[in-house]
Amino acid sequence: MKRGLLCFLIFLMATSGLSGAVPIEISEEFFNEDIVVFYLSDFNLESPQGNPLIFEYYIGNRNYPCVFPEPVQISLEFHFKARIRALGWTDFQPIATIVLNPFTIAGPCRISNQIISSNISNFFIPYDCPAQVNTGSPYVDLNDGQADVDNTAMSRLSNSILSTGQLPAGTYSFLVRIVNEGSGQMSEVSKNIRIVSPTSLELIGPGNLVHGLRDFESQFNRFPMFQWESEACASCNYAIRICEYVPGIHASPYDAMMDEAVLPFPDDGDFYDVGNNITVLNYDPALAGRDLEFGKYYVWQVEKTFETSGGLQSMKSEIFGFFLEDPSSKETARRMINPVEELLKELVGEDQFETLKAGQLSGYQVSGMMTVNGRPITVEELRTIVNGIRNGSYTIQNVFVE
Repeated sequence: MKRGLLCFLIFLMATSGLSGAVPIEISEEFFNEDIVVFYLSDFNLESPQGNPLIFEYYIGNRNYPCVFPEPVQISLEFHFKARIRALGWTDFQPIATIVLNPFTIAGPCRISNQIISSNISNFFIPYDCPAQVNTGSPYVDLNDGQADVDNTAMSRLSNSILSTGQLPAGTYSFLVRIVNEGSGQMSEVSKNIRIVSPTSLELIGPGNLVHGLRDFESQFNRFPMFQWESEACASCNYAIRICEYVPGIHASPYDAMMDEAVLPFPDDGDFYDVGNNITVLNYDPALAGRDLEFGKYYVWQVEKTFETSGGLQSMKSEIFGFFLEDPSSKETARRMINPVEELLKELVGEDQFETLKAGQLSGYQVSGMMTVNGRPITVEELRTIVNGIRNGSYTIQNVFVE
C-alpha cells in the first residue's frame, strides 16, 4: 500500500511538469455585431492588419494574467463559412480553413480578425505581457501551418465584392478552436454575423412624393401614422423630420424641410429619433412635436443610419407631403365618396361591385366617417388596407354591414 502511494506521488510529480498541465481556454473579448455593411477595402484575408476590428479572442488562463507556471503547447484552427442566397449558398459554404501547427505559449495572448490571414507568414499573435514572458519577442513564436481556401467559393465571393464594392448580404460564420496538446483539452468559440444591404428606404404614407403644390393629396387625420419600409436590420436606426410647407414662402418641399420643424420640437435642426429597426411612428403631439392643423400643408422625410466597416453612414428618403383637410366639412365629405367607392370596387371586383350597387345596395351612397377598431382612418389608410388584402398581407375574418 505504501509502495503504491509512493508510486502515485512520483507519477504525480512527474506529470505536473508536463506541457499542458495548465488548463487553457479561448473566450470572446469583443465582437462587433453592429456592422451591417463591409466595404471591399476593409475586407482582406491575405493582409488583414488594416481590416476593421470585428472580433478579438483571449487565449489563456485567468488565474495567470501574465505568465504561466510552465509553457503550454497548443494548436489552433480557424474556420470561415458563409450562407449567401444571392450566390446560391442556401447552406453554409466553407470558404477558408486555417490550421496552425502545434506551438508553445508562455502566457496569455490574443487573436483577432486583424491577425487571421490566409498567408500563415502574416500571423502575429501578441502576448498580453510581452516583457514578463521573457521570450525575447512580443509575439508568440509560431510553427507554421496550412491554409485550405476553397478557390471557387472565394472567387465567387470576390467577384460579388468587386461588382458592388461590399460584402454581399448573408450570414458569415467564424469559428476559432484551440487544442491543448499536453492534456487534449479543446476549447472553441463561434459567432455568426449577419450582413445586409440597407440601400432601400421607401416611404409609404401619409401622402405621396411631392415636387410642388399640385402634388399634395388630402389627408384627414390630425394624428396620422407615418410608415416606411426597408430591409430588416436590427442595428439600423431611423429618425423622422416633419415640417410645414407654406405656399408662397417655400420654393420647394426641400426648402420647407430646411425650415422650422413640427417634429422634432423644439427644433434642433436634426431628425427626431424613432429607434432601431422601427418603421412606423404614430404621431402624438402629447409625447413629441406640435399639433398638426387642418388647412395646412406638411412635408416629411426619414433618415436611416447604420454601421459600416468604414464607420457610421446615413441615407435619407425622398420627401413626402400631404394637405391636412378637415373631414367634417361638407365639401370634404362629398369629395371623399369617389375615392372610397373606387377602393371598394378594387376590393370586391368591379363586376361584383356594380352588381351590388344595382341590386342590394341600390340607392345607397358612401358617406360618413370610416373607422378601424373605432379609430377614424383616411382614404390613404384604407388604400393601405385594401392593398394588404389584395397581396395577402391581411385576411378578412368577418364582415358586418350596418
